[in-house]
Amino acid sequence: MTQDNPMFRPGLPLFLSSLALVGATWTWRAGAEEREAADLRLAAVERLAAEQSTQARVEEHRLADQMTRLEQDLGSTVRSEFEGRIGLTEASMQELRAQLDQRQALRAEDNLSERLESLGARFEQRLEQLDLTAQEARQLADSGQNALERLGGDLELLRSSKLDPDLLWRELMGPVVQLTGGASVGSGVLLQPVPHPDGNGVRTLVLTAWHVVRDTVPGGLQARVPVTVYAEDGGVLRREASILCHNADLDVALLEITHRGELPHGAVLADADRVAGARVFEPVWAIGCPLGTDPIPTSGEIASPHHSVDGDRYWMINAATYIGNSGGGIFDGSNFELLGVFSKIYNHGAQRPTIVPHMGLVTPLDEVYPWLAEQGWMRDDRGRLVEQALQVAALDEQ
Repeated sequence: MTQDNPMFRPGLPLFLSSLALVGATWTWRAGAEEREAADLRLAAVERLAAEQSTQARVEEHRLADQMTRLEQDLGSTVRSEFEGRIGLTEASMQELRAQLDQRQALRAEDNLSERLESLGARFEQRLEQLDLTAQEARQLADSGQNALERLGGDLELLRSSKLDPDLLWRELMGPVVQLTGGASVGSGVLLQPVPHPDGNGVRTLVLTAWHVVRDTVPGGLQARVPVTVYAEDGGVLRREASILCHNADLDVALLEITHRGELPHGAVLADADRVAGARVFEPVWAIGCPLGTDPIPTSGEIASPHHSVDGDRYWMINAATYIGNSGGGIFDGSNFELLGVFSKIYNHGAQRPTIVPHMGLVTPLDEVYPWLAEQGWMRDDRGRLVEQALQVAALDEQ
């Protein structure tokens, strides 16, 4: 069987096999060495890699630490800077707030000053108003006191007048005189006598209507006016009067009796405020010499204290009056003081005029006093008409 196998040659194959074995052994040995060397190199590489990895990790940690420190440092720096800026901003805001508060305080102070000034002005104005009110109250109180005193006196006079007709005659009838001349007749009112300036006798003045004097003595202002003075017993006195001054617009005239002897009666002039304050329904007496008769009294009321005729102010009274009453007196119905001078009377009808006796017109004394003052005359505290120079001298003596 061995001889039949062509591949089998007993000597040669063995030799070849030995060689192969030797080569294989050598090859294996060479490969082992290379592998060992490779392993060594690999191990070296691995150690190097491990070392490098360790170093890398160490460096990484170091860098991480540095980064952390940097971040911390940076954070501290940024935070410090930020906090510093915040501090500066807060300081600026506080400063601005302080300035704002100061400006607001100044503005408030300015507003307060303005308000104080306004309140001060209002306070001063209120004080002035209160002062005026107080003055008016004092005046009103004084007027009220005077009115009460006058009312008391009026009541006494009224009581006495009812019981004593002689008093009525003396206070109302005695001062009224008749002015007669030519074809005209009228009335006038004697005022209280005053001492004559030259010391000789007394001075007696007569207040009347100008149109009565004008029609009675057409001879001019130098003419003497006839005056008839009546006595309570029915007797008469004949006197003359000179014209001192007159006012055609007011329809009043002031005369002076030429005789210096004292006449028994004279009217008391009412105060201007009392006349100016007259009201409707206040009682009055109208005394005059209608149609040239002796003085006749008629009673009535003030119908209107502000009646206008051609722009002039009159009183209208409803006490019966007639032609000849002009220039006569209108007296207070309570205290009998002279309030005005009778001036005109209404009539109606063109062809045959009819007198309306209860529509008489009176020039009130509060209209007359300013004109008399211009002429140098004034009412004194006793209700007399005196020259202003004498009144001033009397006040100086007091």
